Amino acid sequence: MSRRVFVSAGTDFHRFDRLMRWVQDWAVDHPEATVVVQHGNSTPPRGCENLDMLTIEEMADQLGRADVVVVSCGPGAVMAARSAGHKPVAVARVDGEAVDDHQVAFSRLLVQHDIAHVAAGERELHDLLDRAMADGSEFRCELPSEEPPEAAAVFGALVDRLVSGR
Repeated sequence: MSRRVFVSAGTDFHRFDRLMRWVQDWAVDHPEATVVVQHGNSTPPRGCENLDMLTIEEMADQLGRADVVVVSCGPGAVMAARSAGHKPVAVARVDGEAVDDHQVAFSRLLVQHDIAHVAAGERELHDLLDRAMADGSEFRCELPSEEPPEAAAVFGALVDRLVSGR
């Protein structure tokens, strides 16, 4: 059975060629997997289906079709993956791949709260992808409820009151 891996480097103007090399090396060794990569400004990896930038709708489509998701360790990318039912593999941008190392600090929170798998190195990423190919269950999460959390509902009601002038 062919498994579909979706990788997103995000839309940052900084290149994320390190992640692209890691994905390329894994994809070459796993021709049975379909690897789709949104590479943005990074060098497109060989052996993958490469996409430059995606609209929100295209991103949602790719997330919906994927068996496993790898993202740069930005909050938006991680939460988009989780909203599609994935517990993603996140890779933090470091050393000039972003404006600072904020993604490293965020990656620690992701692990602490069991929100995402985090790969700090190439071997770790390859091991996580191998595990996902063998049994993807630990790379899935419950879809968020259609109902907003109580705090969001209260906040929404307050905003509605404020806007309506009451």
